[in-house]
Amino acid sequence: MVDFERLYFKLFAAMADAIDALQERNDTQQAIDILIQAHIEAEEIYISDED
Repeated sequence: MVDFERLYFKLFAAMADAIDALQERNDTQQAIDILIQAHIEAEEIYISDED
């Protein structure tokens, strides 16, 4: 069974980190990288939790 709470917290934390990268450092590329990595990790969690 997929643990949606775990996915939510992972993605929420990544969004907060991405916002920080944009607001504090104006680092668009880092924000993009953070979100892409979180997306990849969330997909991996989702796939592994389905089994």
